[in-house]
Amino acid sequence: MNPIIFPIRWTIHDLDALPENEWIRREIIAGELFVSSVPHWKNQDIIANLTTELKIWSRNNFGRVFSSPSTLRRK
Repeated sequence: MNPIIFPIRWTIHDLDALPENEWIRREIIAGELFVSSVPHWKNQDIIANLTTELKIWSRNNFGRVFSSPSTLRRK
């Protein structure tokens, strides 16, 4: 008889328990952990340009713009 394997459902608490590593990016999407490398400087340049345009656009209270890699938590 084969054992039943239950998939791990990652939470923000699991993510917080992992050691810090500035060279990798971790994201939890629908309970699944995704690990990738940090963006290249070319990506960062594009992000800076997009952020500037979005900040100009959002001046009329259309939303908020976050440009730094940070943990966003849904309430």
